[in-house]
Amino acid sequence: MATKVLHVPLSQSQQRTAELFVRGLSVPQAAGALGLSSRTVAGHAGALRIKLGVPARCALHVLVHALIGAGLATVPAPDRAAPSLGRTQLRLLRAAAEHARLTDVARAAKTHPTEVAAGVGTLLQATDAEDLTQPVILAHGWELLTPGQRCAVDGSGLMNGHGNDSTRPFTGTLSARLLPEPRPATCAARQADTGSWPLGVALAAAGGRIPFVFLVGEA
Repeated sequence: MATKVLHVPLSQSQQRTAELFVRGLSVPQAAGALGLSSRTVAGHAGALRIKLGVPARCALHVLVHALIGAGLATVPAPDRAAPSLGRTQLRLLRAAAEHARLTDVARAAKTHPTEVAAGVGTLLQATDAEDLTQPVILAHGWELLTPGQRCAVDGSGLMNGHGNDSTRPFTGTLSARLLPEPRPATCAARQADTGSWPLGVALAAAGGRIPFVFLVGEA
């Protein structure tokens, strides 16, 4: 997979942390693997965000996408074949990987912000993943998120030309980490400007009954 290698100097600790993130480890998991505290690894993640120029509290999958795109970490070989993903799912996957704010994701995915959560649910179901970091890593391994990549689809709008388009409403239970639900007063005060929230917070605030949220920062 072709990547654009950026000349961004990383310390040894930052490089090791980046490699673990691209293997799908969370901050606590990476901390355990490195024998460091979660606070220290969260600090490395913050430094990586700064060096890559991504938002300071962007979700981990956005950071992982940036690390891979910059050629700063090796993409592991996928452990499964690429599923059949429809145009809408491919567009949402790229939008979620490239943007941190809910409104930006919705705009890039050509959907309404209130429909992003359900769309992500079907995407996670289709890729058998618990959070967006996993499908982002897998998609890079499948060469679906290569810069400028445009997947070949047949007349039915499916990648690979087989299978069913996974656009049915997601009804499963995801064991993803949940963010604390924002206080009602805070939600009401920010309701008119949801787009300024990080994506995970915005989803958590959108009714309070979404079965998962995007990972924001090191939460």
